[in-house]
Amino acid sequence: NDNRTVKNSNNMNGIRFAYHSTPLSVTNNGYAIIVNMPPSDNNKNAFKIGNQEYELSQIVIHSPSEHKIDGQSSKMEIQFEHSTPSGKLATVGVLVTQNSKGKENSELQKILDNASHQTDVTVTPSNTNIKPFKLLPSNKKSIYTYAGSLTIPPCTGGVDWYVLRYPLEVSAAQITAFQTLYRANFRVTQPLNGRVVEKNFK
Repeated sequence: NDNRTVKNSNNMNGIRFAYHSTPLSVTNNGYAIIVNMPPSDNNKNAFKIGNQEYELSQIVIHSPSEHKIDGQSSKMEIQFEHSTPSGKLATVGVLVTQNSKGKENSELQKILDNASHQTDVTVTPSNTNIKPFKLLPSNKKSIYTYAGSLTIPPCTGGVDWYVLRYPLEVSAAQITAFQTLYRANFRVTQPLNGRVVEKNFK
């Protein structure tokens, strides 16, 4: 969103991330780097809003970010795509910025270490797990939300977006490493077309 039409909301209470350690599987599909999440009936990775639960299906990484806050894009964006058994879709967007002290993010590094430079290749390293929760910023309560669509083909509509206000910080070297894979794999910011962006800051 570009913050042109934003209103306060009290409808985002009870948002919870129930993510756990999962075997790592990384795909370069020609559009983005994707971390695959195997479906699970028991210990699923879930995004919960009130009584509604969405299961995490994949994590997609773009550079630069596809969302802007106050008109400014970020170096990267990590998107957590979720769905329900009935087909409802919810995506959480996390903007990524450079850590001034050069500290890297351990989970992003696992992805970078296993992302193929060739397209249509999936790498599943043995004995390597990823913790999606560590790809979220420390403040996960301040959120923008709006109704939109997926950003990689076929750009399916009917997606509820939740964009975290505060970014995840990673090292400059990690940003550079990702940009050797994809420097411009983003969908340009779309016009709101009458839609309203809601915010709930804590």
